[in-house]
Amino acid sequence: MALTFIFLGPPGCGKGTQAARLAEREGWVHFDMGSMLRAEIAAGGETAEEIVSYTSEGKLVPLPLIRDLVEKFFRDHAEDNVLLDGFPRSLDQAELIDEVLQRNVDAVVLFQLGEDEIRTRIIYRRFCPECGAVYNLRTNPPREDERCDNCGVRLSRREDDTEPVLLKRVRVYRQQTEPVVERYRECGLLRVVDASDDATGVEHRLKEVLGLND
Repeated sequence: MALTFIFLGPPGCGKGTQAARLAEREGWVHFDMGSMLRAEIAAGGETAEEIVSYTSEGKLVPLPLIRDLVEKFFRDHAEDNVLLDGFPRSLDQAELIDEVLQRNVDAVVLFQLGEDEIRTRIIYRRFCPECGAVYNLRTNPPREDERCDNCGVRLSRREDDTEPVLLKRVRVYRQQTEPVVERYRECGLLRVVDASDDATGVEHRLKEVLGLND
């Protein structure tokens, strides 16, 4: 039977990096709602403007705007092993997962990170618009100032990687996502990983808690 893992944690905890690494290593499908919403915005569809009105303020996009995306994803990947990256982020999203997922969730991983480290990771985060490589100007800077090591392209900053938006995102996480974490804890599905180490160290711990060590 296909596996389903959910990765949760505050902004900047590295859950997206770990989901992408694990999906590539194991050949699983990576569900990244943030990327899906950014693609919707870039496509300029009828909901794009409304989506931006929420994401630019660090707010969760309401369920009616994402329901079709979630339902289509699970129809297309009904037989695949799936990693849900940062989703569900609210109790109503968790209920949507219960509704459309025709199988059990195998484990939920919480990536724990302190607020000082969250700030450093988010405020100094940059990405390459060409190849998607991610950097941090303090902890993982490019060799040449603000240019991608791979492409030489000037790095960009996500519109929501600002201090005011970060504060809102952390507040939303505390208010809306922590109850989801507790829901899965009560179900016995929760696994906790210290996300303060570098990506390789966190990856090692993640494989341990999921029983995926080579």
